[in-house]
Amino acid sequence: MKLKDVSEKYFNGKVSQRNLSRFTQTTPEGNVIEGYFSKEPNKYLGSFIITRVNDEPTNQFIQSMPKIHFYNNEEDICSSVISRCYEKLDGACLIVYPLKDKNGNIIEIIPKTRNRVVADKEFIDLFNKTDQNPINQYYAKNDGMLLFELYGTLNPHLIQYDEYIDVRLIAVYEGSKFVPVNPIFKKPDLVFTLEYDGNWIIAVTSKKFKSYFDSDKYTYSTLRDAINGMYLLLIDLNDRHETKTGRKAIEGVVINTLNTEGHPKWIKVKPNIGNKDYVIMEDTIRKEVLKYFDDYGSEVLSIYNRDEGHHTEYIYRMLEEEFSRDVIEEYDSKIEDIFIETWNKKVRKNIKTICDDMIDEYADRGIDFCMEMFVKEYPMKKGQYDEFRDLLEKQMLKYGFDV
Repeated sequence: MKLKDVSEKYFNGKVSQRNLSRFTQTTPEGNVIEGYFSKEPNKYLGSFIITRVNDEPTNQFIQSMPKIHFYNNEEDICSSVISRCYEKLDGACLIVYPLKDKNGNIIEIIPKTRNRVVADKEFIDLFNKTDQNPINQYYAKNDGMLLFELYGTLNPHLIQYDEYIDVRLIAVYEGSKFVPVNPIFKKPDLVFTLEYDGNWIIAVTSKKFKSYFDSDKYTYSTLRDAINGMYLLLIDLNDRHETKTGRKAIEGVVINTLNTEGHPKWIKVKPNIGNKDYVIMEDTIRKEVLKYFDDYGSEVLSIYNRDEGHHTEYIYRMLEEEFSRDVIEEYDSKIEDIFIETWNKKVRKNIKTICDDMIDEYADRGIDFCMEMFVKEYPMKKGQYDEFRDLLEKQMLKYGFDV
């Protein structure tokens, strides 16, 4: 099937050919799935269609979590509903979907991250540490997609949590639409509600954070003022929490609401994200870098050796949803610095340990070959190249190798 036809048939013609790619993937339980994956930066980002399972034809559409945008000062929401503003947890978005055979029977439950068909093994292992009972209970009667945030100290991002590792359900997709969250699952903390009664009212609902606010309710004349007020409340919450505990409280909130046509809509509100036209905060870049590692995990080194620009393209694509390309280009060196810094932290070996490994493996082939392998196997430590060579030379002489 031509990519244009795939887009028309499965993605309502809203995914360009350049953002569609074929895939073949083996699942954790050994099933082989084939299909087409979308990288279009719209509601279909990370969604895909499975056309074959174990070499048998099927048609199964998997909806990913759409990128949630900031309020753009012009849009409107339904004023007749109470919008619920949940904590935006700082972790990895995991989409759990049922894999079906050609007869429609569920043969495997699979977690994926936004830009993958199957999550990296590291995240599958973390996910399996969480309570699976509600998921099994759900799939005994349903066959939709469950969208979670995986967070905790085992999946460190920018906000520090007391939880070891856990998930919270953020959305459910059944049939061809998003539906209300199933009550059998734990949800993120409800921080605020937002409703209209002639004015827009933000009510503080969080028990966890209630003591950090000066009032239970805040009133604004316009929706734009209310969103900006929420932004300022979150800044104040983080400042007060950091003064008391030494760490920030919250990444932000996600407003769960309806648009004026009654369709589900999400709006994110985050403190300290910078100005869309001029400034990208360092933490914003770091967040997208961490998402890259969430998606590609154990494959980062092999990808980097094939394509050193892969991570840059990914981070650009994520940032372009909130910032202009001209602005992003001014941060090229900062993006690379944060990428290498983050990667270096994830590789726990120090250069002394690496040096010993190189001597064991390659010393008989000479120092230049050892350095060539160091650059290839540890590109995240390129800032320590000279230091490593000096150490390697001393250790090789110590053990009687020619340098």
